[in-house]
This record gives sequence, structure tokens and C-alpha cells, in this order.
Amino acid sequence: MPADHNDAEVEWAELEEAVGRRDWVTALELSLNLEREWKTVRGFVEIFAGPGGERWGRLIDKAIAGLLEALGNLPVDPAAVDAAMSRFRMFMR
Repeated sequence: MPADHNDAEVEWAELEEAVGRRDWVTALELSLNLEREWKTVRGFVEIFAGPGGERWGRLIDKAIAGLLEALGNLPVDPAAVDAAMSRFRMFMR
């Protein structure tokens, strides 16, 4: 799990770079790390998000699942990965 916000930003940048290079192995590994980290903090995020937090959490769950699915398909379809990444960019900006 990232120690702080800066570590999360670095990990996100690494994922963006891996996707940009079409390095699907690294992108999948980083996405699996993202999923693990999200599962660790999801409950806390929902509590602090207040009303509607669970709905917001489900949106992130779907975004992660879509990204993992796109990266897990062989051959990897770059357009599908880019579409999945765009969902995350909503949350990351």
C-alpha cells in the first residue's frame, strides 16, 4: 500500500507510462497492485465519503475490473486498455 499521496501519484504515473509504452506485463502488475491497495482502503474511503460512498466505491470496482479484463485479454487490445484507463482518469484528477 502506498505510504502517502505522493507514492500513489508515482504508482499512477508508472501505470500511465507502462500503458503508453504498451508494456502490458508491467501494466497488469501495476493494476493488480492498484486492486490490492483499493481493497485495503475501500471501506475507509466509503466511510469518509459519506452518503453515496458505496456507490462511488462500486464505480471504482468496475473501473478496476475493466482495466484488469482489458489487460488480461490476449492479445491485448490497446483501445480497450485506453478506454479503461480513461475511467480511472476521472478519479485521479
